[in-house]
Amino acid sequence: MGRLKEKIRDRLRKFLGISSPKVETVEDYKKRGVKIGEGTRIYGANIDGGHGFLVSIGKNCVISQAIILTHDASTKTALGYSRVGKVKIGDEVFIGISAVILPGVTIGDRVVVGAGAIVTKDVPSNSVVAGNPAKIVGTYDDFVAKHKKGLETLPRFETYHADKTQEEKDEMVRLLEGTTGYDV
Repeated sequence: MGRLKEKIRDRLRKFLGISSPKVETVEDYKKRGVKIGEGTRIYGANIDGGHGFLVSIGKNCVISQAIILTHDASTKTALGYSRVGKVKIGDEVFIGISAVILPGVTIGDRVVVGAGAIVTKDVPSNSVVAGNPAKIVGTYDDFVAKHKKGLETLPRFETYHADKTQEEKDEMVRLLEGTTGYDV
């Protein structure tokens, strides 16, 4: 029975254009036609499996377990067609975990898309967006300035998380009591 469920799940995912659950590399996305600029890192994102060729991502972006859709199958039953649209992501964009980018959206340069945001409309350059639907909550320049100041006043940790000793982890737990900080 397990194999039958897997086959049904895999066929449903293929029909809906959803990528396989395995973590894909930048090279895997490129093989599916996704255009990806230099220096861009993608961590466990789900980029439209059926229409990846409609996605372009700029240079020096970070995409963290987000969903990028170029199709909307909600019209399929009623009309026999899925709505499709290109997704364009500019340079130096961060897209947080569980954010969803819908078909036809263009995201400008130097943008932060907050975790869980649902991006239904274009996002101009130098913006920070959050929420459902995503709304502009600030500028990228102000966001960077705020966090540069935070680097001067809040706890800062210089060892990469995977390389921390137990003592460094314990110190981090202690120093982050009631506040946030910054980790390399």
